[in-house]
Amino acid sequence: MPWRLRGIDRRAAVRFDIVGPLGGNLSLTNFVRVLDLSRGGLLAETMRPLTPASIHTVQLETNALVGSVRARVVRVARVTERCYHVALTFVEADAAATTAIDQMFQSGDCHHA
Repeated sequence: MPWRLRGIDRRAAVRFDIVGPLGGNLSLTNFVRVLDLSRGGLLAETMRPLTPASIHTVQLETNALVGSVRARVVRVARVTERCYHVALTFVEADAAATTAIDQMFQSGDCHHA
């Protein structure tokens, strides 16, 4: 239904009706549990499968640092009906993520699996 027929329009910005297809991307935030980590990627536990070869931004959070990595899905394995193990390889990482990963390895917070 066009906005003009919905009653009073309270939006402050001018809007335009789109004629034809217009695509977009929506990033949804989902908590993942990191099961293991290397300088090149990670294995995460998620509640839903991710599409193989898709690219995602992952926020890595430690006690002191938060950093972002862009990662590509390499493999997805269903563990239970609502649990998946997703292997991701890093495509790029910001300085904070690189520092956080390096600090974990140097401090011994990471144990060899």
